[in-house]
Amino acid sequence: MTFSNDANLKQHAGCKIIRAHTPPYKSNGIALACALQTAVWLVRKKEKPIIVLWMGNDLPARDVLESAMSVDLVDHLLGEGHCAADGVQFNLIDTTKLVTYEHETIVALGTSVLELEASQVLDTAGALIFVPLGERDLKAYMRLAPDSNRISWKEEEQSRELGFARTSVLQQKLSWYRQFYKVVASDTFGGENSSRYVPHDGTGRCRYCGNSPPDATFRWKSHAFPEQIGNKMLVDLAECDACNRHFGDMLDDDFAKWTQPWRSVFRVAGRKGIPTSKSGDGKMRVQADDVTHLKLYVSSIGESGLIESGENRIHLRVERQAYVPMAAYKCIVKMALAVMPADYASECEHLKKWILEKSHTFESYKFKPLSVWLQFVPVQTLNGSITYAVLRRTDSASRVPYLIFVLQFSHLHLQIALPMHEQDKALCDGKLFEIMPFPHIGGLAEVEAKFGRSEVRTVDLSGVERVKGEIETIPFKYEQRVELPNNSKRLGPTVSPC
Repeated sequence: MTFSNDANLKQHAGCKIIRAHTPPYKSNGIALACALQTAVWLVRKKEKPIIVLWMGNDLPARDVLESAMSVDLVDHLLGEGHCAADGVQFNLIDTTKLVTYEHETIVALGTSVLELEASQVLDTAGALIFVPLGERDLKAYMRLAPDSNRISWKEEEQSRELGFARTSVLQQKLSWYRQFYKVVASDTFGGENSSRYVPHDGTGRCRYCGNSPPDATFRWKSHAFPEQIGNKMLVDLAECDACNRHFGDMLDDDFAKWTQPWRSVFRVAGRKGIPTSKSGDGKMRVQADDVTHLKLYVSSIGESGLIESGENRIHLRVERQAYVPMAAYKCIVKMALAVMPADYASECEHLKKWILEKSHTFESYKFKPLSVWLQFVPVQTLNGSITYAVLRRTDSASRVPYLIFVLQFSHLHLQIALPMHEQDKALCDGKLFEIMPFPHIGGLAEVEAKFGRSEVRTVDLSGVERVKGEIETIPFKYEQRVELPNNSKRLGPTVSPC
């Protein structure tokens, strides 16, 4: 399904509001899907990409939304009033909350023209996309907003749900997760200046060690995810100072060293800025002074950690600093526990004890392998945002892990199955189980056509000995190369993994 050129959307005469409309809504969901796709295009460049869904009270909300959005997104939207997909937040509202969303992009479905006029949303919204329920509503709307842009489309053999055309692989992944899992927690955050707080039980106890004052203090600002991945705002008020110190010393540092090659190349700004990396022979240095350009200082092509493969594609061979694999894995587990819903946190007490161990040994928790599924996404998250999700196995599912945690920052997508020896006893006994790489925006047809299929890799982080001299090879595509003095090269403005 394609629709009319979004770049031709006009602002309403005499104001800065964009008004648009679709043909009347039908149960196939095409009108709503096109309205949402247009809205996504409009908010992509905003610091806080938010789309407001304003639905009429008489509509069967679930049936209507599922005609254009995935079941998991709809579950979250109806349960929490908001959800996030591909770096865009969707808020579901009624008429009473419209005043809160002045200057935002609003998709109105099932609202009468009288409600539109009374709410003054035509004059206060940043953009309004109207999806009429019938020809009568459309005619009434056009009398009210005669300069509204018409969104049209033509049918193609493509998915009609929110997003662009899906490859068969992406559709397979989405279907698999809908069948076997339910999203129990998810969010996209970043770009805002103020802090956000993960939910906690309000008892004053540390969620990890269980201590409370006076046995525990909570003076420090504890980040739910490490600052090194760009998290400057998601804070955990239920992490005590002692646990915070332990995680910093025993987990975060190893995770930082394990991810440093990717954070350097993908220009992820942590607490100390964007890290610098180098090749094992010291003949290449990867440096970024800002998120716009990546600088490679090399002695000569082919003799260092940089290998050209033609068509603006290169491979970087970057050496990691020494790290302990199990510590890096535990850091990912700790992030999952920070955002774990209370209904499932009690099932993870063994994991809390495990990540608080004073040393990293297989004997402390005999669960192998500690696998991480890596995916390199050609399109990075918006405005340095971070996206995560916790998924629980459905009651009818079997032969799949009980809890899955996924995390994306910049171009890097990490996925683990949390070690749950009781719920996953069959898997621990060596029986076959099934897992699918989590779907992401890289599976869209137009993204794959431009950058190629996303790389998927499985890494075993079960090791307890410090690993030294490990080389990470990162393939990516660049748009421009500029020769600089001293044989250095600057790549930009876009550097994307192949």
